[in-house]
Amino acid sequence: MNGLLNWINARFPLVSTWKSHASEYYAPKNFNFYYYFGSLAMVVLVNQLFTGLWLTMFYTPTAAEAFSSVEYIMRDVNFGWLLRYMHSTGASAFFIVIYIHMFRGLLYGSYQKPRELVWLLGVILFVLLMAEAFFGYLLPWGQMSYWGAQVITSLFGAIPGIGDALTTWLRGDYNIANATLQRFFALHVVGVPILFIWLVFLHIVALHKVGSNNPDGVDIKKHLDARGKPLDGVPFHPYYTVKDFFGIIVF
Repeated sequence: MNGLLNWINARFPLVSTWKSHASEYYAPKNFNFYYYFGSLAMVVLVNQLFTGLWLTMFYTPTAAEAFSSVEYIMRDVNFGWLLRYMHSTGASAFFIVIYIHMFRGLLYGSYQKPRELVWLLGVILFVLLMAEAFFGYLLPWGQMSYWGAQVITSLFGAIPGIGDALTTWLRGDYNIANATLQRFFALHVVGVPILFIWLVFLHIVALHKVGSNNPDGVDIKKHLDARGKPLDGVPFHPYYTVKDFFGIIVF
């Protein structure tokens, strides 16, 4: 096993990455309840990706068959009803978790120096999450989906000069139609998720560069022991991985 690990480490920074982001990444000791929601957001994201992937196998993105394919998933696919409800309920849970995660950032000033970039990346992720939810809302092709998309896309028509042309460009037609459904499907399944996952990666890398904030606002990097380790911090693993695992089980 050690030989395999050494072979991998000679070609890929596996152990050093694990140390820098987990076992030797120090986080403040005084994290509270609000700090569960970053890891919970990751759990919900994974749920959305896997349930969405499975639903895509049975969904047909055409105006003629979209609604029928959803009914097929609900009635004829084994546990299709469960997958669809896990996906739709997971979307609602995603927003709840993200709202609490953002509230914690506002409450403890996580938007201030040196964490401005972490906050900005998080805001962009929130905007993308809203776009992802909107694109997915049209896919069942029911009355609420159709008219909801009609209203939201019509908002762009209020932009002076280019509004009407922009609305038609977004829809791919003069009204919500098959072209709209197919482009929203492509964005919901491929376009936005790829960008979202990339920004989540950048969000975490930026966070681990400057370190997490904490309720008391203590900069743990200013108080080090003789070995250069923060006196007010503990390694993320195993302390907070176990804590997050407990939160995931309760969630």
